[in-house]
Amino acid sequence: VLIPHLIKTDNETVLYLDADTLVVDGIRRFLDSAHDGYAVAAAPDFKNLIATTETGLTKRYINAGVLKIHLETWKSEGLTDKVLEFVRTERPILDDQTALNSILHSEDLVQLISPEYNLSRSWALGEGALTTGPGLDVQNIRPRIIHFYQFGKPWNTTKQQLFDELWNEYHSDIPVDGLNSKTKFMRLCRNIADNALNLISR
Repeated sequence: VLIPHLIKTDNETVLYLDADTLVVDGIRRFLDSAHDGYAVAAAPDFKNLIATTETGLTKRYINAGVLKIHLETWKSEGLTDKVLEFVRTERPILDDQTALNSILHSEDLVQLISPEYNLSRSWALGEGALTTGPGLDVQNIRPRIIHFYQFGKPWNTTKQQLFDELWNEYHSDIPVDGLNSKTKFMRLCRNIADNALNLISR
């Protein structure tokens, strides 16, 4: 939510990825796609939770773990203030994700993209997923960005699930010395968050 005010870049867009995502294939087509006046391009969540907002069932609830943000549109529409105010007043269970859905959809500022760019296990397995709707084709999804946002993440369970083996292959090549301690990691996260809040409050 704060990214458009924190990033200094000449690019029109930035790509936000949750920490529990894994890019496994080319995403250049997604990065180069036109924004067409939208503030955000995002993939639908496999559960259509749009009923928890006031935008109605004609829309698709997006998952905020992968967002291509058009900086100028975001800032000109004042979306940071609107999202923060929604969270403060409504206190939704999923915080910024539900706030983004309610505000972006009500103002027609979200562009729906293929789940291949934000693929959960449930999308891939078709578990309770709504497979129809505008812009959706989930019959032959080729994962490009995998999102481990469901329970049973590969780094804290011994039960092997879909995509876990792939995650383990990547993880084995990453030097994690110094971040093995949960305390050190949380201290790092707090420092980043504190710095971001200090910047936005200036």
